Amino acid sequence: MRGRIRGFCVLFVQAVWIFGGSLSAETAGGAERVEELRSFLAAESRPAVEFVYSLLAERDLVLFDDALHDAVEPWDFYRELVRQPEAIDLDVVFVEVLATSDQPHVDAFLAADKPRLDLLYPALRNDLNGGGWPLETTVDFLLEVHEINRRRPPGRKLRVVGVSNPVFWPGFVRREQYLEFRRVVDLNRDYTMYRVILDAMQNFEAGTKALFLTNTRHAYKAIRNQQGELYWNTGTFFHRFHPDRTAAVRIHSAQLFLSRDPQSGRKKARFDRVDDGAWDAAFAAYGRERIALTLNHGPFGVTDYVGNHMLDALPGQTLADAYDALVFWAPLETIRRSARLAAVYDESTRHELRRRLPIVFGDEDPAQARRAPVERVEEWIGARPEGLHPLTQFP
Repeated sequence: MRGRIRGFCVLFVQAVWIFGGSLSAETAGGAERVEELRSFLAAESRPAVEFVYSLLAERDLVLFDDALHDAVEPWDFYRELVRQPEAIDLDVVFVEVLATSDQPHVDAFLAADKPRLDLLYPALRNDLNGGGWPLETTVDFLLEVHEINRRRPPGRKLRVVGVSNPVFWPGFVRREQYLEFRRVVDLNRDYTMYRVILDAMQNFEAGTKALFLTNTRHAYKAIRNQQGELYWNTGTFFHRFHPDRTAAVRIHSAQLFLSRDPQSGRKKARFDRVDDGAWDAAFAAYGRERIALTLNHGPFGVTDYVGNHMLDALPGQTLADAYDALVFWAPLETIRRSARLAAVYDESTRHELRRRLPIVFGDEDPAQARRAPVERVEEWIGARPEGLHPLTQFP
């Protein structure tokens, strides 16, 4: 019954957007823009899965920007990709949120005869931010790969490889140590992920076909700062030094917009519709049909660049400077936020978090700092059910 009620709510929200949101976009003066986008979709869009495998026929590595790490729909899309018959030619999936130091746990889980989550959970406890990565979407994807590998012949198993920087949490006893570690990591993280992927693909000389599941700027291919210099994101290294071997793909979602407070100068972030809602108005005609399109030519790609670097970006850049293609997988109002799995945390991990979280957060949140360590940990790791994503629910 709860599933039927939620399904009805999703359809209702979607209908409100199709019959209300798209109309408001057009009456706000964007009718010609929306029609331009719709005409392009009618002429050039393709089924999303088919589009990606056509890219992989031409390129060796496809980088995906999921836009919201905890959204369900991108991971549903990834699962759909790897279960296709064409996936037999796919060799490896690189995952940003998994650390290189936890690779033995991932390998042990995928090599087990039966899917033993106790082998996998340690890989989800030691991310750079300290709290772990207890999202059901990541677990479901790895369960999907485990099932797929049961049907694959020896020597053709699909690998999942973590590319994030290793972190040795027992080595941090003071907040200052952690902050210095993060300062250095943040300086070189994109290059580290680039080199880990490049080495695993043997410098594109072994015919390896791969996906990289990442987020926002890490997938950017060629965004420049106000001095005209490239921001060296992971995708930028590939685009610059290995032209035509990779493709960057954005999964349509709420878009990050940045601004500065005119009085304090502090950075402010919000999520909103791209292109004043024109993209969503154009996609509305497709309902839940899953399509993809190029950004390298046509009206979608010329949309002004907005995103992680927009406060200091060179004027005149477009989203085609960031990505090669776009996947529309679901209407924004139906995008869900992943459930959190408290089962990832065993008792020893909970004890470690009581030590770790004050090192990570210090006294930045006085309300949290006043609470007992046990209370803070229990709140941090509390299970969260799946639900509509708050960042895609606009007024």
